Amino acid sequence: MTFRHGRLAEVLHGTATTAVDLSPYLFSANLNAYQDTAEVSTFKSAYRSYIAGEAFTQFFGYGYYDPTLTAVRLSLQQSPGVVNYAPAGATAIGDQTRLLSFNTVDYKESPSTSKAVGFAWSINGTSPVGIGVSLHPLAAENPGTITGTGDGVQTSVAGTGLIAHLHVTAYSAGTQQFKLQDATTQGGAYTDIAGAAFTNMTSVGAQRLVVVGTVRQFVRCVATIATAACTYSVACARFPT
Repeated sequence: MTFRHGRLAEVLHGTATTAVDLSPYLFSANLNAYQDTAEVSTFKSAYRSYIAGEAFTQFFGYGYYDPTLTAVRLSLQQSPGVVNYAPAGATAIGDQTRLLSFNTVDYKESPSTSKAVGFAWSINGTSPVGIGVSLHPLAAENPGTITGTGDGVQTSVAGTGLIAHLHVTAYSAGTQQFKLQDATTQGGAYTDIAGAAFTNMTSVGAQRLVVVGTVRQFVRCVATIATAACTYSVACARFPT
């Protein structure tokens, strides 16, 4: 067994106009995925039967309040948006990451006479959570073409559909381009995935990309950074079925 410590857990939050690494402000988090069911058992059945209903996802983050970081608090209250949650951290390509899309937010602050002021933040998902991997850990890159390699999406056969999230948390100038490529072997001949290019970034912000066509076994991110350094993260997951 290979267990991982949670101290390096990472939570990235973003909307069309914001992108923030919330990890330095959180001390605990919970991800919950639910699937409603309805019982349809009938007479003479040997076992109970159920049919699937609506699914939904919730994420809860608990942290400490810093009155000087108004941008972070404002970001927490914005929706809709996307969240990347890496329970054991996303420090390398291939680290496990959960991709959530949300449209409702609940933010609470809780002062106390015996401990630091805390806050609780929760979001409700609008689609199935993506169980995926990091294609580019959150880091700054200088101008140039950056090609991420490795087992981006670890599946043994090609499949249909892909979800990808881009978070740009620091930007100063230039037009930054991000796209995904796939191949049948690791380190093989990578080509662009149809429909898998993010809209060019000219500011901080986050995007969610949904690809509906066939995606081969191995996926990587290729970024073209222009003019000035840019800090970003990219993660992807096979589309849940």
